Amino acid sequence: MPLSSNGKVDRQALPAPTHAVLSTSETETVQTETERSLMTFFCEALSIKTLNLSDDFFALGGSSLLAVHLIVRINQQFKTNYPVSTLFSNPTVETLSNFLKIHGKVAVYNPVLTFHANGKRAPIFFVHSGRGGAEAYATLARFFNENQPIHVIESYNLCNEPPFLDSIEAMAAQYLEFVQAIQPKGPYYFGGWSLGGVIAYEMAQILKKTCEQVPVIYFLDTFLFSNFECKLFRLGINGVMQGDPFYQNLPSPYREHVKAVDRVQTLAMLSYKPVPYDGVVLLLKANEKWSFLDTPEFHWSRVTRKFMHHVFSKKHNGWSKLITSLILYPVAGHHQSIMEGANAQAMAEIIQTDIAARQNKKTRSDSYAENSQALFYKKSTIDCRVVRSDIAVSYTHLRAHETSLHL
Repeated sequence: MPLSSNGKVDRQALPAPTHAVLSTSETETVQTETERSLMTFFCEALSIKTLNLSDDFFALGGSSLLAVHLIVRINQQFKTNYPVSTLFSNPTVETLSNFLKIHGKVAVYNPVLTFHANGKRAPIFFVHSGRGGAEAYATLARFFNENQPIHVIESYNLCNEPPFLDSIEAMAAQYLEFVQAIQPKGPYYFGGWSLGGVIAYEMAQILKKTCEQVPVIYFLDTFLFSNFECKLFRLGINGVMQGDPFYQNLPSPYREHVKAVDRVQTLAMLSYKPVPYDGVVLLLKANEKWSFLDTPEFHWSRVTRKFMHHVFSKKHNGWSKLITSLILYPVAGHHQSIMEGANAQAMAEIIQTDIAARQNKKTRSDSYAENSQALFYKKSTIDCRVVRSDIAVSYTHLRAHETSLHL
């Protein structure tokens, strides 16, 4: 797919779409008009001429952006209002047709998108980002071992009409109900990209009060704004959203709803007053500057650009004074691209190695979690450097690095 300077699909450079034509053999397998329509929509979205009823949309090259356009086309045809995550749970014409047959025009809010459901390890719960879609984690989840269950909490607001959940506390309380319906008792492993990390932080705070175990929270480049930064962001939020090219790639029926959700959830983040957290947080921080923020694609004022660069350059993303045990691990990519390709694979390896060590406490030397208890008895930040995106965490390296700090 041709990409623009900000790493998004360059729709201007895409070839003209070809009209899908179904072969005779494949037409014979179509049993209903619903299957025929879905077959056509899948082919058009993927720019191919034919496919089987059991072919996986994403295995054939479908991306999150193409999935957005496909689900909008399906919603228009069948007068439904399904979220994009529906395609991740039903990625073939056959399964999606059965889903539509069962649920009809009723938009079913499925609060959790699950990957590797048959895995035997304790699950990880990731929380949606500011724009809400659980599909943002699809690439990251693909790089986890099949033995590691991953549950991604979909945005309640994205899948429902107003009134929206308009505070971090309300979202956290609601999402914990979904979590505990799947896993009634801890230990709980939480994570989140961007805003998702903030919601996961509040979820962990609630559970700590009930004496549930939360061994670690994984922040995927999650930021905490100072009071002054929050005031500036509120003043400029309209300009930030209007100038963001992310929305240019979204089809119009979906674009305005996503913008409304993004606005509500961003304001919730800016109003959130977190309290100190006595626990472990692994912050995977993007180590590349957002140079494309200065490109013409971002229709932002000079002040807005300067502010955004300031936010993304904060060493510990604003969390160092609140978290007792904050582990900083820079990862290749910028705020968006860490969730893509080799960068997402590197993060998956880091998280997998970490969670495996915490779940397999065989000896003191094998357990990073146990070693960390002695290392983090005071408010401290471990800064672990990574040079290449394809290098997984080495706990020998981490322990040696921590020892060098003489904590």
